Amino acid sequence: ATTRYDVHSPAVFALLNDLYRPLDKSTATNISYYKNKLYNLNLSIENIDKGAGSSITQNQKTINLRSILRNAVSPNQKLALLHQISSHFKSKRVLELGTSLGFSALALTHPSVEKLTTVEGNPHIAELARQMFDELQIKVIDSRVGDFMEVILSLTDQNFRPDLIYIDG
Repeated sequence: ATTRYDVHSPAVFALLNDLYRPLDKSTATNISYYKNKLYNLNLSIENIDKGAGSSITQNQKTINLRSILRNAVSPNQKLALLHQISSHFKSKRVLELGTSLGFSALALTHPSVEKLTTVEGNPHIAELARQMFDELQIKVIDSRVGDFMEVILSLTDQNFRPDLIYIDG
């Protein structure tokens, strides 16, 4: 199908129809505000990567925040899709692997979310995301720093059972 109107399955059409919406104004404003705020900081932070790493920054000791904003932050269309998927399925417990600067976590939150646990390997990047969550007073986000497997095992021990998992790391 070249458009959602060419989809023959009523269930798939309903899903696509529900998911093709822009971010709500409040979330879009918060994301735009924070992207600009972080861009204007013009920080360089230590490059700590516990995963496969980015081919752009893998040999660098430090990463410029502007580089992360240009190369690693999801565009608003993707953030809108994440928000709509999480909203559509009324996800209550969300696990995000790869917080980065926190924009995807922000997009994944909606009124039904009771807890969103997000995991970042770089403590410096995680702290910037945590500052955004705190300033926006988003209480449902539990920001953790560490290796994905270690945090997942810890969450399993705590009986955390997500109904939506987003892997971006």
